[in-house]
Amino acid sequence: AMISLIIYPIEGHWVWGGGWLSAMGFHDFAGSAAVHMTGGLIACLGAWMLGPRIGKYDRNGKARAIPGHNMTAAALGVFILWFCW
Repeated sequence: AMISLIIYPIEGHWVWGGGWLSAMGFHDFAGSAAVHMTGGLIACLGAWMLGPRIGKYDRNGKARAIPGHNMTAAALGVFILWFCW
């Protein structure tokens, strides 16, 4: 809710409303840069704040491989992409 109420309107004004990015010549074709750039930056900030996964590192600080082995979920994801795209 905070992103929709506070961050997107400010960032949208910078890009589309004659703000400083618009004044510098930034052109956002179809609005994709404003929406996806904001979402990507917020996702990176969230991953940084959460830190590494539990069990990612052993006691010595060495990274452990966490194997991916859920083929059912992977196949379901592929089918959802195929049918819904």
